[in-house]
Amino acid sequence: MKNIKIDTQIIEKAIADFESEVDFELVPVIVEKSTSILHVKWILSFIFILIGFSIVEICYLMDLYGWTASSMFSLLSAVVVVSLIFGFLIGKLHFVQRFLTFKSIRDQAVESLSQRIFFLKRLYETKSNQGLLLMISLMEHRIVIKPDPRSQFAGCDELSARLVQILQQHFKQKNYQQGLLSAIEHLKTDLKPKFPKNSSGNMQNQIPNKLIWWNE
Repeated sequence: MKNIKIDTQIIEKAIADFESEVDFELVPVIVEKSTSILHVKWILSFIFILIGFSIVEICYLMDLYGWTASSMFSLLSAVVVVSLIFGFLIGKLHFVQRFLTFKSIRDQAVESLSQRIFFLKRLYETKSNQGLLLMISLMEHRIVIKPDPRSQFAGCDELSARLVQILQQHFKQKNYQQGLLSAIEHLKTDLKPKFPKNSSGNMQNQIPNKLIWWNE
């Protein structure tokens, strides 16, 4: 997430504006990846090793270079080392990680992490049961909107799909800050008619208005 430039103060102001009009305590979280991707690097390395060994074997059988047993051993060792390096480097790319991980596993991992963050950040302790998590998982291209289950929130899937479109539109142009601001603004526009801030209710800010970068 080093390449994502976001002014946290601007986001904090957007969160405060949201909470001044909507009866929810909003916690936005950006996660680089929710899914364990260690297997991706090893799968790629294994594929590269097989390809390298096949090429070396073909050249050896065709006697193209007159390799001796010792030179073959050295070459195969080099193939293993180079394959591991390439596998671990290419395995860092998000689109490769998505391709080599089943969608069902990605979806389950995102949902599991969102639940974990919701409880770790104690969003279930708000006085009016109006905690709201907005989690963006970058590798999986997933948005999770997780309200307190005791609230009267409905339509999470439709709202999440719209927020994905908004974020992708900006993220493709590397406008990460504007994408997040637009998502929060759309969330406010959608929820305000259903959950307007009641001036007679509890106005205390129960959860800090912070953008959380989740790296665990």
